[in-house]
This record gives sequence, C-alpha cells and structure tokens, in this order.
Amino acid sequence: MVIIKNYANPRLSFFLKFIAIITLFCVSIFGTSSCKYFSKEYPNHDKHIDSIITQAEKIKDYQRAFSFLDSSFMVLKKPGFKDQFKVLYFKQRKYLQLAIEKNNHQTLLKASKYADSMILIKQTSDRMRPKN
Repeated sequence: MVIIKNYANPRLSFFLKFIAIITLFCVSIFGTSSCKYFSKEYPNHDKHIDSIITQAEKIKDYQRAFSFLDSSFMVLKKPGFKDQFKVLYFKQRKYLQLAIEKNNHQTLLKASKYADSMILIKQTSDRMRPKN
C-alpha cells in the first residue's frame, strides 16, 4: 500500500484499497460458507468414511476404499476440517501396511500419496494452532 500511496494519485489509491478490501471480504465469506454448509449437510462425515471403507474391506475392494479416501481429501483441504484428518491418517497407515504385506506397487503409491497429503495438513494445522 505504501507504493500505491507514494506513486499514484489519491483517487486511484482509494479505489485500489477499496477493491482489495471487498475482495478479502468476499473470499472470507464464501470460503467459510461452503464449509459450514458441508458440516451441516454431513454431520457424521467420520462415521460415513468408516462405514464405506469397512464395506469395501469386507469384499476386498481396496480400490473403492481408496477412491473414497480421495474424495475425503478434497473435503480435508477446505478450512474448518483440519481435525478430521486423524481418521484418514489411521486408514492410510492400515493401507500402507497392507501394501507392504502384499507387495502391491500401485497400493504403495496411493498410500504414500495420502501420507504426503496428511503431513501437509498436519503441518498446516500445527502452525495455525495457538501456542501456549
């Protein structure tokens, strides 16, 4: 803002500040409203993850379980869902163990992708947590 203040005329400076404030306001409103909608629409998201994965495990359809984990990661990337990564973290560890036991290259690649995503989510949530 200092550059705008020093080198631009006052009307342009005011206009740019106004646009920046409106943009931030819109992003903050629309960014959080989608998360609130999702949490109202799917209050038992963790239980839903568990039931789908359990069903897939019963019939040994690990590919379906992985695709559900994929869709769950899209949810986790939204703000407001940082605590729910714990459920997926334990599922990912289970699949990683399974992939190692069966020596399945594709399953190992999927499990490592989830591990990377969860490490990023964990680091972000740790940074955002207030320090005592």
